[in-house]
Amino acid sequence: MSAVAGHPAGTAPGRAEAAGRRVVVIGGGIAGLAAAHRLLAEPGVVVTLVEGSPRLGGKVLTDRVDGFTVEGGPDSFLAAKPRGPGLCRELGLGDALQTPVAVNRRTFVLRGGRLHDLPEGLTGLVPTRLGPIARSGLLSPWGKARFALDFVLPPRRARAGDDDESLASLVGRRLGWEAYDRLVEPLMAGIYAGDGRELSVAATFPQLRRGELEHGGLIRGVLAGRRAAPAAAPGAQPA
Repeated sequence: MSAVAGHPAGTAPGRAEAAGRRVVVIGGGIAGLAAAHRLLAEPGVVVTLVEGSPRLGGKVLTDRVDGFTVEGGPDSFLAAKPRGPGLCRELGLGDALQTPVAVNRRTFVLRGGRLHDLPEGLTGLVPTRLGPIARSGLLSPWGKARFALDFVLPPRRARAGDDDESLASLVGRRLGWEAYDRLVEPLMAGIYAGDGRELSVAATFPQLRRGELEHGGLIRGVLAGRRAAPAAAPGAQPA
């Protein structure tokens, strides 16, 4: 499949454009498609996308099985990061964005032989409502008290050079290790399928560290970010 910047796939470019750069993208997965899309934004670039399978998309795959929609790969993205919804609108898919149905947003954690609902009010991995935390059976009384210390603990000041740390380290020292293990780690593992003790805050959730520095804690930082976020258009908040 070939295309030129400013021309739909399969159309013939003019001589000036034909004399431009020619780029071959190997693989039509999400990375290859993203690379081709980015290249086509540059004038005069001729892009040829090579894919060995009969379909494009790679890990992004939707199947219909017995009336159910089954996602073979990613099934959502965080609308709080504006590039995701922006790219969908750029591709003409803005009207297809779907907001999650509230009743289907429940997440469970197995502890003590039974399933517990994750408390409501989790934003960017950080619980922002104290009521659901207080009523939750996931945290012990000590864990709940330690969680609340985020409001009074002083922020760790920025270090010259490398201010990065692991996601587990940041959440553990602000909210306590019990909150990390029972609230944050289950969500984080579902997003990155990795160990939070090895994941960089700067690479995954830089807004958490920024919130600590600018607002004194994780919870205050997340709440401030929510207040500052512009109102989203209907249907533009998948999560």
